[in-house]
Amino acid sequence: MARETTMSLPLNPKKLSKFIRHFKGKFIVGSNGCWEWIAYRTKNGYGRFALKSGQPDYAHRIAYQVYKGPIPNELEIDHLCRNRACVNPDHLEAVTPRENQLRGDTWTAKAAKQTHCIRGHLYDEKNTYKTRDGKRSCRKCHCEWLRQYRQRKRETALSQK
Repeated sequence: MARETTMSLPLNPKKLSKFIRHFKGKFIVGSNGCWEWIAYRTKNGYGRFALKSGQPDYAHRIAYQVYKGPIPNELEIDHLCRNRACVNPDHLEAVTPRENQLRGDTWTAKAAKQTHCIRGHLYDEKNTYKTRDGKRSCRKCHCEWLRQYRQRKRETALSQK
């Protein structure tokens, strides 16, 4: 979920320089180019960093703001390297929540990348519809399911006579 940027960086160049030195002491540079956060991490693996004047924030969000600028309110920060502990600004990108979700390794991302249903029918405009709960569904499979359902109902009705 996108959220407002609450962090306020020191505006005084001397204080900002001291802040950046302190921040740089909290990560190590890995062989893959990631700046691996070695200070406190959440149970999900994200680095946390607290400014003396404010609330703690995610370390990658602070790194983005220090090196790239403010995060627009409607955007989130995505780790291009897929490493949650990375604070390298070259590995971070501001994206919409939807884009961030689809880039991940979640069930939603996997479903969105699927091009065919489980029976091999292509998900295209003609063969795809949205269910009431917003999921994609295959028309061919649904038609086959309906045909079998109606056949079972007919057979049940005939056996009860």
